[in-house]
Amino acid sequence: MPFKIEETEKNGSHIGTLKSKGVGQKLITILWVGLALSGLSLILSLLEVNVPSIYYDNFELIDGLVALLSFPIALIVAILFLIWMYRLHFDLSNVFLDYPISPLGSLARLIIPIYNIWGIWDTFATIADHFKKNTEPIFSKYATIIDAGISLRSWLPFLYIAMFVSGIVSKITLRAATCGDCGAAAFLPILLLAEAISSVFVYVVNLQMTRAIFSGMNNLTSKNQSLSDHDSRG
Repeated sequence: MPFKIEETEKNGSHIGTLKSKGVGQKLITILWVGLALSGLSLILSLLEVNVPSIYYDNFELIDGLVALLSFPIALIVAILFLIWMYRLHFDLSNVFLDYPISPLGSLARLIIPIYNIWGIWDTFATIADHFKKNTEPIFSKYATIIDAGISLRSWLPFLYIAMFVSGIVSKITLRAATCGDCGAAAFLPILLLAEAISSVFVYVVNLQMTRAIFSGMNNLTSKNQSLSDHDSRG
């Protein structure tokens, strides 16, 4: 596997130091917060559909507050994710000799419309494939790098499913909420429930993929540092 173990500088950064680690930790924390809010919204939506009298008497205000908090949390997640991706690809290009995606290239793949349909898959698949190039035996503590690559690859199809379902449900829900007295408005509580379920799904997928990458990078850096220390003692 072509990777760097020597303590050299590239783009002003030491290989042994992950520029993405701090932002990654913050992103994981905010994703947990977002998942908790989505889970609470799901519970409240279930109450609204099944026992509306209890919901409207006791929980409607709480549901409104949850919805109010969910938007800024989602915005923070998006901003932290893009910052993390930029720094992560800086780290990946420092660790792997053959890593093909630059930091700016990763952002282009993720945010440019139409292009990102392919770009999102290419970005995460490339990360997963490089993790899976780890040559350690399965009983080694560094086999977790391979596990991270396998996990990331396995969640990638679910990311597309989550994005597609969430986008469709959100559009239908918005249309029902703004159509006034049209027939779709009667189904708004059920649509809000579906939106809450899709939101939980999106957060679970993003959280698992982020944790897989975060774990893989930490273990890869630990491995490279151990090899570097071993070579220096030798």
